[in-house]
Amino acid sequence: MATVTALGEPRAKAAPPSPAAVRGDRAASAPEGATLAATVVGPWNRLAHEAARRFVETRGAWSRVLLVTGGEGNGKSHLLAAVDAGLRDAPGRRTAIARASCDDFMRQFTYAATQGHMAAFRQKYRSTEVLLLDDVDRLSTRPATQEEFLHLFDHLESAGRNVVLSSRVKPRDITGLNRPLASRLAAAMQVRIEPPDDAGRRNLLQLAALRDRRTLSPDILAAAASPAGSARDVLARWGRMRELATISVGAATAAAGPVRPPGPTLHAIVAAVAGHYGLKPAEISGSGRSRRLTVPRHVCFHLAKKLTAHSLQEIAAYFGGRNHATVLYACRKVALDLASDKELTRVVAATEQRAVGGAKLPG
Repeated sequence: MATVTALGEPRAKAAPPSPAAVRGDRAASAPEGATLAATVVGPWNRLAHEAARRFVETRGAWSRVLLVTGGEGNGKSHLLAAVDAGLRDAPGRRTAIARASCDDFMRQFTYAATQGHMAAFRQKYRSTEVLLLDDVDRLSTRPATQEEFLHLFDHLESAGRNVVLSSRVKPRDITGLNRPLASRLAAAMQVRIEPPDDAGRRNLLQLAALRDRRTLSPDILAAAASPAGSARDVLARWGRMRELATISVGAATAAAGPVRPPGPTLHAIVAAVAGHYGLKPAEISGSGRSRRLTVPRHVCFHLAKKLTAHSLQEIAAYFGGRNHATVLYACRKVALDLASDKELTRVVAATEQRAVGGAKLPG
């Protein structure tokens, strides 16, 4: 496997994949009982849900390649699991399906490439009729795996098979992909899932309460649904407050957490910082490591962490699929530098004001 060595993916990480991954079972992190019928639908995910429903009903004839995008915790994995369940439960001939997270796919590829099992790896994925792969944007830092996935993608397409993918960011915002793979993703049928609105958060909470055989008073429901966030945030909030909800409204409200006012988008932050430094937004999100790029990039990380509700993983994914530890390091560095660097303090204050003023720019 000379290609793997040349592109630099380390042999040291070739740990054996999990038994579930080897068997090609459903992803271990799949939501239990995820189905399209049981999915809470609203303006934030209606288009994606409808696309998934049509995909299942036509066994992929409606769209050969479907890409679901959305931030961390908004329901992409749930939707892919529901597509998986819908295809498996459909009447008639059984469809051969392979579903995996991108991390599992990368581990399996590295293991196969370093242990001499590439023939079995390729047979497993190339014989499938529907490939479901979660968080494909994580391939951005793995050039050898990208190359292998591109060959798999082309093989499935030429054979008339189907590919359903999810990504935390839109294809145009994934830096580090080779040009052919970026082109394939950009050409896919794309649907997006946003965080749920207030009505959606209420519906999610009511469904969670119903499953736990509890009822929610209007006051507690309002308190729990008020803070904005992803679907995962809402369900985690329910996990914190479901026992307290039987005690008092005040305790449940405290457990739900404070309401966070809306802030600027990541797009607005990058636009503000790029404008101040005379750069293009793509330069800040790119792979360049010169000081003229890293300082503005670190300022973006700092402002994103301060002004938005995005997790470090989401911020890292937006900026070219970087590691969340990189974002954390940069935020700590800027925080230390602000204590002694008056010019940096001035720049951060100016770009923050500009970003907040441009919060209504399209994301």
